[in-house]
Amino acid sequence: MGLSWNWLCLPYLVCAAGLIAVAMIAAVIRGDRVMRLGAIGAAVNAIPWALGSCAVTWTDDRDAAILLLRLGNGPIALVGPSLLLVLLGVSGQLERYRWLARSAGIIGVVLSC
Repeated sequence: MGLSWNWLCLPYLVCAAGLIAVAMIAAVIRGDRVMRLGAIGAAVNAIPWALGSCAVTWTDDRDAAILLLRLGNGPIALVGPSLLLVLLGVSGQLERYRWLARSAGIIGVVLSC
């Protein structure tokens, strides 16, 4: 599998840098704990997608590209449960619907495999 630089990877690198910045800002800034955890979770779960899509532009090998896309798209299934956690936390319904948040997390883990 030979890798070579391609300018098509730049938007994905910028996206990955933005996601890293969002996760770091959410970790540093004080605020609601649930909001911070949800934002960090959503950003961290999307970073492998951006980096995997970036690496796909560097290869001409079809099998390697498919493997990189699958590795990058797996954690995307966990973004939904992270955002559900944020929505439930903001609305003050997290205690009432804790079972729903847990179920969404379990389904996300199963779908990411």
